Amino acid sequence: TGLIEDTERPEQLAGVLAHEISHVTQRHGMARILEAAGVALVFDMLLGNVEGMVAFGAEIFSASAVNAYSRDSETDADVEGLNLMVEAGIDPTGMVEFFQIMEQEEDELTEMIPLWMRSHPEHEERIVVLQAQIGALPTQNYQPLDMDWDAVKTELGVELEKVPNEKTEMEEPREQGE
Repeated sequence: TGLIEDTERPEQLAGVLAHEISHVTQRHGMARILEAAGVALVFDMLLGNVEGMVAFGAEIFSASAVNAYSRDSETDADVEGLNLMVEAGIDPTGMVEFFQIMEQEEDELTEMIPLWMRSHPEHEERIVVLQAQIGALPTQNYQPLDMDWDAVKTELGVELEKVPNEKTEMEEPREQGE
């Protein structure tokens, strides 16, 4: 429901789903498990059963190594997901728009986490990569997905944003000099 609430049109949700489907088809989950196990095994072999700061350091190193692989997997899933959207005839700019929404909603806490500790690339980086990929595509007219997105949101109990009508947008006449 949260994803639907955050999206403005179904193509944006389709972008998220295409991204997640790409993780499955590219077997990113299994790769991360094997990579994490490999890093842990190396530390066990080199350090044995060490406790305290060394073990903590090993965990930090392991997390940073796995997260670097994870960021690459995220970028791969973005690119492959965008390709899936194009193949399905769905407007791929929906995926870019979703990352733009996420970028606007990113909180200060997320920004405080060093990049090497993050499991996902920065939204801005993802947007640039996807926009470049879209720019390289042949021009194509995409038909909007045939659904009433506001009705979907209403059915799920999502409060719709109220769009001001023309009368409320008009400003009161200003006196000269204001």
